[in-house]
Amino acid sequence: MQTAITNHIYIDEEGRAWIDDTNIKVIEVVLDKIAYGWGPEEIHEQHSHLSLAQIHSALSYYYDHQAEIDAEIEQQDKEIEALMEKAQDSPLKKRLRNLPQIIHEMAIVLDDMKARYADDIDACMKANNCDEQRAIEIIFGNGAVISEANGYEPLDEAAEQKEKRRA
Repeated sequence: MQTAITNHIYIDEEGRAWIDDTNIKVIEVVLDKIAYGWGPEEIHEQHSHLSLAQIHSALSYYYDHQAEIDAEIEQQDKEIEALMEKAQDSPLKKRLRNLPQIIHEMAIVLDDMKARYADDIDACMKANNCDEQRAIEIIFGNGAVISEANGYEPLDEAAEQKEKRRA
């Protein structure tokens, strides 16, 4: 059951103040005022679906219940800080912190593969008239290694046209 407090403001079953005929809580308008220093007119510019009367009613409700709403804002801030602190050591953040090391290790592996398959890369470049990067893609692209023993056939005509468009 909703309880009407003033024009344009009602309290829901959980005790939250809402602006009538909207899905906007009073605290949201208050946060705009506090965070951005906006007055009623600026809030109206940013939320044109709210009337100035609704905005003034929300701010009036805030001033009548300022200690209660300020305490709720402070509680929300603490909850957000706790969540942010908890997220500091999330598995994703740990992996992202290790990303430079992983990239470095991958570069070493790539250099090792280039050295180990230099002859194959050169032969593929000649057979397909392509650069080193494309030769590596051709050789290792399927996850299978194509070696000189298997032979390097030039790419078929459709693939060559696609290659030209790519360049």
